[in-house]
Amino acid sequence: MGGNKKREKSQKRKKSSTTDQNEKGLKQQRQGSNTKDDVTVSDILSQTHSVLYPSDSDNNLPVFDSEVTLHTSNTMSESSAENENFEKYVREQFNFLRISVSNVLEKQNIITKRLDEYEVRMERNESMCKEQSKSLDFAHKDIKTKNTKMSAQCESLQKSLNDANKIIENLQRRQLDFERQAIKNNLRLVGYHEQEGEHAEKAVNKV
Repeated sequence: MGGNKKREKSQKRKKSSTTDQNEKGLKQQRQGSNTKDDVTVSDILSQTHSVLYPSDSDNNLPVFDSEVTLHTSNTMSESSAENENFEKYVREQFNFLRISVSNVLEKQNIITKRLDEYEVRMERNESMCKEQSKSLDFAHKDIKTKNTKMSAQCESLQKSLNDANKIIENLQRRQLDFERQAIKNNLRLVGYHEQEGEHAEKAVNKV
Protein backbone atom coordinates (compact mmCIF):
# COMPACT_ATOMS: atom_id res chain seq x y z
CA MET A 1 0.00 0.00 0.00
CA GLY A 2 2.77 2.37 0.90
CA GLY A 3 4.59 1.38 -2.28
CA ASN A 4 1.52 2.28 -4.38
CA LYS A 5 1.30 5.73 -2.76
CA LYS A 6 4.96 6.32 -3.41
CA ARG A 7 4.52 5.32 -7.06
CA GLU A 8 1.49 7.63 -7.40
CA LYS A 9 3.43 10.55 -5.90
CA SER A 10 6.40 9.77 -8.16
CA GLN A 11 4.12 9.62 -11.21
CA LYS A 12 2.47 12.92 -10.26
CA ARG A 13 5.89 14.56 -9.91
CA LYS A 14 6.91 13.16 -13.30
CA LYS A 15 3.69 14.46 -14.89
CA SER A 16 4.20 17.89 -13.33
CA SER A 17 7.86 17.91 -14.43
CA THR A 18 6.88 16.78 -17.93
CA THR A 19 4.24 19.53 -18.20
CA ASP A 20 6.70 22.18 -16.97
CA GLN A 21 9.34 20.95 -19.39
CA ASN A 22 6.83 20.96 -22.25
CA GLU A 23 5.82 24.54 -21.48
CA LYS A 24 9.48 25.51 -21.13
CA GLY A 25 10.29 23.85 -24.46
CA LEU A 26 7.42 25.70 -26.15
CA LYS A 27 8.56 29.00 -24.66
CA GLN A 28 12.19 28.43 -25.71
CA GLN A 29 11.20 27.46 -29.24
CA ARG A 30 8.89 30.46 -29.55
CA GLN A 31 11.69 32.72 -28.35
CA GLY A 32 14.07 31.02 -30.74
CA SER A 33 11.69 31.60 -33.65
CA ASN A 34 12.11 35.32 -33.21
CA THR A 35 15.73 35.10 -34.35
CA LYS A 36 16.26 34.11 -37.94
CA ASP A 37 19.70 32.63 -37.16
CA ASP A 38 18.41 30.04 -34.61
CA VAL A 39 15.48 28.57 -36.56
CA THR A 40 15.67 27.38 -40.13
CA VAL A 41 13.14 25.66 -42.35
CA SER A 42 15.29 22.53 -42.43
CA ASP A 43 15.40 22.35 -38.61
CA ILE A 44 11.64 22.80 -38.30
CA LEU A 45 10.87 20.16 -40.92
CA SER A 46 13.32 17.77 -39.26
CA GLN A 47 11.63 18.28 -35.88
CA THR A 48 8.17 17.80 -37.40
CA HIS A 49 9.26 14.57 -39.08
CA SER A 50 10.79 13.32 -35.81
CA VAL A 51 7.54 14.02 -33.97
CA LEU A 52 5.25 12.43 -36.55
CA TYR A 53 7.51 9.49 -37.44
CA PRO A 54 9.62 8.43 -34.42
CA SER A 55 12.29 5.79 -34.81
CA ASP A 56 11.20 2.21 -34.02
CA SER A 57 14.50 1.44 -32.32
CA ASP A 58 14.06 4.25 -29.80
CA ASN A 59 11.16 4.41 -27.39
CA ASN A 60 11.84 8.11 -26.72
CA LEU A 61 11.11 10.80 -29.32
CA PRO A 62 14.31 12.38 -30.67
CA VAL A 63 13.10 15.93 -30.15
CA PHE A 64 11.23 15.53 -26.88
CA ASP A 65 13.17 12.66 -25.30
CA SER A 66 13.95 14.81 -22.25
CA GLU A 67 10.37 16.04 -21.98
CA VAL A 68 8.10 13.00 -22.55
CA THR A 69 8.72 9.52 -21.11
CA LEU A 70 6.41 6.55 -21.49
CA HIS A 71 5.49 4.93 -18.19
CA THR A 72 4.85 1.29 -19.02
CA SER A 73 4.19 0.48 -15.39
CA ASN A 74 1.14 2.79 -15.24
CA THR A 75 -2.40 1.55 -15.36
CA MET A 76 -4.45 1.71 -18.58
CA SER A 77 -6.29 4.82 -17.44
CA GLU A 78 -3.06 6.59 -16.56
CA SER A 79 -1.48 5.55 -19.89
CA SER A 80 -4.55 6.76 -21.74
CA ALA A 81 -4.44 10.12 -19.95
CA GLU A 82 -0.75 10.45 -20.68
CA ASN A 83 -1.35 9.54 -24.33
CA GLU A 84 -4.07 12.19 -24.57
CA ASN A 85 -1.77 14.77 -23.02
CA PHE A 86 1.03 13.69 -25.31
CA GLU A 87 -1.22 13.85 -28.39
CA LYS A 88 -2.38 17.30 -27.32
CA TYR A 89 1.20 18.35 -26.82
CA VAL A 90 2.20 16.94 -30.22
CA ARG A 91 -0.70 18.77 -31.89
CA GLU A 92 0.35 22.01 -30.20
CA GLN A 93 3.93 21.41 -31.28
CA PHE A 94 2.86 20.64 -34.83
CA ASN A 95 0.67 23.75 -35.02
CA PHE A 96 3.49 25.81 -33.58
CA LEU A 97 5.97 24.33 -36.06
CA ARG A 98 3.57 24.92 -38.94
CA ILE A 99 3.17 28.56 -37.88
CA SER A 100 6.95 28.83 -37.49
CA VAL A 101 7.50 27.45 -40.99
CA SER A 102 4.96 29.90 -42.36
CA ASN A 103 6.62 32.79 -40.52
CA VAL A 104 10.08 31.78 -41.70
CA LEU A 105 8.90 31.49 -45.31
CA GLU A 106 7.15 34.84 -45.02
CA LYS A 107 10.32 36.41 -43.59
CA GLN A 108 12.36 34.87 -46.41
CA ASN A 109 9.94 36.28 -48.98
CA ILE A 110 10.10 39.71 -47.35
CA ILE A 111 13.91 39.60 -47.21
CA THR A 112 14.10 38.44 -50.83
CA LYS A 113 11.73 41.20 -51.90
CA ARG A 114 13.76 43.82 -50.01
CA LEU A 115 16.99 42.51 -51.49
CA ASP A 116 15.48 42.78 -54.97
CA GLU A 117 14.35 46.33 -54.22
CA TYR A 118 17.80 47.23 -52.88
CA GLU A 119 19.42 45.71 -55.96
CA VAL A 120 17.15 47.75 -58.23
CA ARG A 121 17.95 50.89 -56.21
CA MET A 122 21.66 50.17 -56.36
CA GLU A 123 21.51 49.71 -60.13
CA ARG A 124 19.50 52.91 -60.45
CA ASN A 125 21.93 54.84 -58.24
CA GLU A 126 24.89 53.40 -60.14
CA SER A 127 23.33 54.48 -63.43
CA MET A 128 22.63 57.96 -62.03
CA CYS A 129 26.21 58.22 -60.75
CA LYS A 130 27.55 57.25 -64.17
CA GLU A 131 25.34 59.84 -65.88
CA GLN A 132 26.37 62.51 -63.37
CA SER A 133 30.01 61.57 -63.83
CA LYS A 134 29.64 61.92 -67.60
CA SER A 135 27.90 65.27 -67.16
CA LEU A 136 30.64 66.48 -64.81
CA ASP A 137 33.36 65.34 -67.20
CA PHE A 138 31.63 67.12 -70.08
CA ALA A 139 31.15 70.27 -68.00
CA HIS A 140 34.81 70.15 -66.90
CA LYS A 141 36.01 69.81 -70.49
CA ASP A 142 33.66 72.59 -71.61
CA ILE A 143 34.87 74.91 -68.84
CA LYS A 144 38.49 74.08 -69.64
CA THR A 145 37.90 74.82 -73.34
CA LYS A 146 36.15 78.10 -72.52
CA ASN A 147 38.97 79.10 -70.16
CA THR A 148 41.51 78.41 -72.89
CA LYS A 149 39.53 80.52 -75.36
CA MET A 150 39.09 83.32 -72.83
CA SER A 151 42.82 83.26 -72.05
CA ALA A 152 43.61 83.54 -75.75
CA GLN A 153 41.11 86.39 -76.12
CA CYS A 154 42.60 88.17 -73.11
CA GLU A 155 46.09 87.84 -74.56
CA SER A 156 44.83 89.18 -77.89
CA LEU A 157 43.08 92.10 -76.19
CA GLN A 158 46.19 92.85 -74.16
CA LYS A 159 48.27 92.87 -77.31
CA SER A 160 45.75 95.16 -79.03
CA LEU A 161 45.79 97.45 -76.00
CA ASN A 162 49.58 97.59 -76.07
CA ASP A 163 49.49 98.42 -79.78
CA ALA A 164 46.89 101.12 -79.16
CA ASN A 165 49.03 102.62 -76.42
CA LYS A 166 51.99 102.70 -78.78
CA ILE A 167 49.86 104.40 -81.45
CA ILE A 168 48.65 106.95 -78.90
CA GLU A 169 52.23 107.64 -77.80
CA ASN A 170 53.28 108.14 -81.43
CA LEU A 171 50.35 110.48 -82.04
CA GLN A 172 51.18 112.46 -78.91
CA ARG A 173 54.81 112.67 -79.99
CA ARG A 174 53.80 113.87 -83.45
CA GLN A 175 51.43 116.38 -81.94
CA LEU A 176 54.24 117.78 -79.80
CA ASP A 177 56.53 117.94 -82.82
CA PHE A 178 53.80 119.71 -84.79
CA GLU A 179 53.20 122.20 -82.01
CA ARG A 180 56.92 122.90 -81.75
CA GLN A 181 57.16 123.36 -85.50
CA ALA A 182 54.15 125.68 -85.44
CA ILE A 183 55.79 127.78 -82.73
CA LYS A 184 58.98 128.00 -84.77
CA ASN A 185 57.03 129.00 -87.84
CA ASN A 186 55.20 131.68 -85.90
CA LEU A 187 58.48 133.03 -84.59
CA ARG A 188 59.87 133.14 -88.12
CA LEU A 189 56.82 135.00 -89.34
CA VAL A 190 57.13 137.47 -86.51
CA GLY A 191 60.80 138.02 -87.32
CA TYR A 192 60.06 138.41 -91.02
CA HIS A 193 57.34 140.97 -90.35
CA GLU A 194 59.68 142.88 -88.08
CA GLN A 195 62.33 142.96 -90.77
CA GLU A 196 59.80 144.11 -93.33
CA GLY A 197 58.69 146.87 -91.01
CA GLU A 198 62.23 148.02 -90.51
CA HIS A 199 62.85 148.09 -94.27
CA ALA A 200 59.69 150.05 -94.86
CA GLU A 201 60.58 152.51 -92.15
CA LYS A 202 64.03 153.03 -93.63
CA ALA A 203 62.56 153.61 -97.08
CA VAL A 204 60.19 156.22 -95.71
CA ASN A 205 62.98 158.00 -93.94
CA LYS A 206 64.97 158.20 -97.15
CA VAL A 207 62.12 159.87 -98.92
